[in-house]
Amino acid sequence: MDLYIAAIVSGAAVGGTYALMAVGITHVFNVTRVLNFAHAGLVLWGANIYASLTFEREWPVVLAALAAIAVVTLMGLVSEVLVFRFAERATPVKKAIMTFGLLMVMLAVAVRIYGQEPRAAISLMPRGGFDFIGTRVSWQQGTNLLLAALVVGGMGMFLQSTRRGLLTRAMAEDETVTQLLGVSRSSVARLNWAIASALAGLTGVLIASLGVFFTGQFVFLFFVGLTASLVGGLRSLGLAALGGIAIGVIQNVTTVAWSAIGAGQVAIFVAVVALVLLRRKWPDEVSNLAWSKPEAEDGSRAWLVGRVALVLGWGALILAIINDDIWGTTGVTVLIYTLVAYSFVPLTGWTGQISLGHGGLMAVGAYTLGEAYIYHELPFGVAILAVVVVGAFVGTLLGLLTFRLGFVQTAVVTLSFASVVVSWLLFTSLTHTTAGRLAVFAPGYLDTGRSLFVGIGVVTIVVAGVLWSLRNSHWGTVTLAIRTNADMVRHFGVSPVRARVGAFAISGAIAGLGGAALILLISITGPATFGLTLSLTVLLYAVVGGTESLLGPLTGSLVLIALPKALDLTQSGNTTTSDIIAGVAIIYLMTTRWDGLSGILKRPASSKARGLLGSRGGVADADATEMASTSPA
Repeated sequence: MDLYIAAIVSGAAVGGTYALMAVGITHVFNVTRVLNFAHAGLVLWGANIYASLTFEREWPVVLAALAAIAVVTLMGLVSEVLVFRFAERATPVKKAIMTFGLLMVMLAVAVRIYGQEPRAAISLMPRGGFDFIGTRVSWQQGTNLLLAALVVGGMGMFLQSTRRGLLTRAMAEDETVTQLLGVSRSSVARLNWAIASALAGLTGVLIASLGVFFTGQFVFLFFVGLTASLVGGLRSLGLAALGGIAIGVIQNVTTVAWSAIGAGQVAIFVAVVALVLLRRKWPDEVSNLAWSKPEAEDGSRAWLVGRVALVLGWGALILAIINDDIWGTTGVTVLIYTLVAYSFVPLTGWTGQISLGHGGLMAVGAYTLGEAYIYHELPFGVAILAVVVVGAFVGTLLGLLTFRLGFVQTAVVTLSFASVVVSWLLFTSLTHTTAGRLAVFAPGYLDTGRSLFVGIGVVTIVVAGVLWSLRNSHWGTVTLAIRTNADMVRHFGVSPVRARVGAFAISGAIAGLGGAALILLISITGPATFGLTLSLTVLLYAVVGGTESLLGPLTGSLVLIALPKALDLTQSGNTTTSDIIAGVAIIYLMTTRWDGLSGILKRPASSKARGLLGSRGGVADADATEMASTSPA
């Protein structure tokens, strides 16, 4: 019993940082309707700045904490002014994707400056502690929980008792009426963005004070904070804070009750699924968030130049690989990201679903290949077929879990899935590995960069051909019709569920192939390779290239991976330059072209065709009408 009491107390202390993360996310969403992924990046920078000032420069801890909070607050204000004010008319989902790009830039720059190794800081509070219900609580743990309570109470008083707080609430309830009364939306947004950024800086300081931290940890912290925010429906600061504390307790108690590696993440996954499936009623501002419908872009006048450049780019890459096998590694990396980007085409591009769990699906593919080819010694071709089948099966399970969920809830569930795969599943007896370590060496005919490039290239061409056939089939018409107007399609007797689950199954199969290709490239790896950051990265690269066109994956991976290498902007194994370019590109594209770089390759419609289209979305609506009229009831 003493162990459980200790787990509850320590879990509540850790949950204090989760609570602060959740309060910051909820507050920004309440005021601006922006789901701010970049909050995790601000927290990371708060921790890194505090660690540098205390551990390396030996500043007094209080002064270092105040400096870290001030710098992070300034970073948040700069982000609001330069990025989100610029995209004021963008849809909430586009703004969320922009924050996603900003997060990747923050992570990449932090890795460039501070590295990926674990870091430590001087604790904000002195050593020692106090006894509580027979359990020893450190001063730092107690401070974290106390500060979480003070922040929630202070935020409540600010919103209830101050003029600025009342204006903030009014803006959140009815932005149009509040602006008509003469209230400046930009000043209210700027103030509250600064408040949330200061909370992020404080959260980073407290996380660094608890112990050793590392960059990848902060993506998981954001996931936990977002989950806690859902407890309050992304509206209630108090419920969000309680959700964070509850998650900390659940995580620690489960670890005591079940000694398996990753037990805490499994408990969080179960809690997440229960939360999103059992709660039927969500606030309108949460339930109305959805991936954009297909937009009938006008195309680009530079479409011919763009297509020629794409052909020349791939030709140059192939020639470089022929001349020097070292370039084979770069070419294979490009193809891996192309494959995974293709997995988002039926999922995001056609059915409008989101997934932040593709790192987990890639891990399933890689470890399935290891099981089939190495452990069970099946022929290589049969092992690849097993990867496709298992990937499709896992994708189907994800589709069944999420087909009724909205954008935010699906993002949380899929990210939680990736977390439970890399922290628990890969360490179980299902994988027959030692501590999750995987070693798969390619067969002799694929053991050079050139030969592996050719092999994965053939797979990529087959995948593109299959997707092209599906897009031009009845099923492809159904999927686009569902994304455009699911209610109308359902009225004509077509089930959106089958199409959405089917899209997840296809996506899982292709992502599994991408994971298998990755292990063939690197040969020896572990679960950390497929961490949550990978899930975010592959989605970012896919969206930059474009998920509505089959040319998008070919474009994005070439520009983001091969081009920096050709310009000698990267070192071997260093992807930070590509991540920075991708992050900046997605921020720009969300304000210009929703269809990504592939939109540049699209031929403009004739004036007559544009007249027939009328408003945006006319093509998709026409497809929907045709499909509905020809589908059996």
